[in-house]
Amino acid sequence: MRGPIRFPPAAAWTALYVCLSMTGLCAADGSGALAAAFGTLALLALAATFRGPADSAFSIALSVLALTLPFGAPSVNAINEALVALGLIRVLYGKRRGPVLRAGGAETALLAYFAVGVLCAAFGVSFADSLGRLKSELHLLFAFFLFAAAFAEAPAPGPLRLFALGFAAAACYGISQPITFYYTHTGVMMARALVHHISFGEMLALALCGGLAAWEFPSALGAPSAVKPRALAFCLLLWVALILSQARGPWLAFGAAFLTLAALRKELRTLLTAAAASVVVLMAVPPFYQRFASIFDPAQHANAVRFELWKLAWRMFLDHPVFGVGPANFGTLFHVYYPGKLGEADVWTQVHNLYLHQLAERGLVGFAMLLVLFGVLTGRAWRTYRRRPDFWSLWRLGAMAALWVMNFTQNSFHTASVWMLLVFLWAWCERNCAGAGREAAHD
Repeated sequence: MRGPIRFPPAAAWTALYVCLSMTGLCAADGSGALAAAFGTLALLALAATFRGPADSAFSIALSVLALTLPFGAPSVNAINEALVALGLIRVLYGKRRGPVLRAGGAETALLAYFAVGVLCAAFGVSFADSLGRLKSELHLLFAFFLFAAAFAEAPAPGPLRLFALGFAAAACYGISQPITFYYTHTGVMMARALVHHISFGEMLALALCGGLAAWEFPSALGAPSAVKPRALAFCLLLWVALILSQARGPWLAFGAAFLTLAALRKELRTLLTAAAASVVVLMAVPPFYQRFASIFDPAQHANAVRFELWKLAWRMFLDHPVFGVGPANFGTLFHVYYPGKLGEADVWTQVHNLYLHQLAERGLVGFAMLLVLFGVLTGRAWRTYRRRPDFWSLWRLGAMAALWVMNFTQNSFHTASVWMLLVFLWAWCERNCAGAGREAAHD
């Protein structure tokens, strides 16, 4: 008779994390029935984690996370993330060894980024107000190391089909939202799935880079005659959802990523031409034309608010140039620099530009660390691509190009649904890139 499963001491804090995730699942995060459905899947994975073979339980947990991650529901991501941690502990315990990390050097930059954040908080105006931001960044560190270790143990290429299925489902749900609003005048008029429409657009931009990479390197995933049409259909579906999100920043981010990839791969220029032609055609649709043209209109309401926020951030930086006012303290000092109401909000907690936000809250020290972090991630992606261009390296390089641009109009790197997807993709691509020391296998 098999005895009880014994976990190493490291499981203690993971069990606590599961309890916190369970609490988060009960929070009102707008997930509704889908959160309950995904929570049920998570509980089934939990049962498999404790009762089934270790490798199978781990694969189930990782697959559930890949399927649900595109919906961006924070509590669902958290509980599934915890299940992956439990499954990984079982696998490693059975092998009697510690985790192997495939992080490409990014782990050092992330640790340094967190340490600088703590330093800036210590010199900020309110350390207590900074704790929430630091907790989120500690979660980012946890997720990064977890995914790096998880994909080191996972078979290549991992749950790619489930990930694509999840994004296709999220895109269809997002597309249905403005259509429903048009005919019934209920619901929301922007495609957003379960998150804010801008976060949804940013996630679509990152996933679209993968669709383009699959179209460029279909043989890495199977027979080209089968993969290429599927990749094109995937891109078209997500492209429509991205347009209907009406998120201008993600439009620009994906445009920059598309241009970057097309500059590197000649075959993608055909798709770029088709995408540009579709944009020209859409210009004949008044709502789309007005939304697109508003990007270049400084007097447009949202733009005017952003410019004012940027000015406030610059003033805060000039008053606190070295360490800034402290993480999450832009909102704390907002009324000191702007006594009245700005736009539709009494208090703004973010600048809608990550780089200016870093200058205001973390000064030159934190801003420089952010550039170092992004530089390390981009440098690793570029070197891997140059060493051996393939599906995974091209996807990651495109995602990094999108990340740089989307943060000019939003604090994307501070948005949980976006950074969770980003670190998941980073670890996944690192596992499968030729530079990680293993060949990418066929799906």
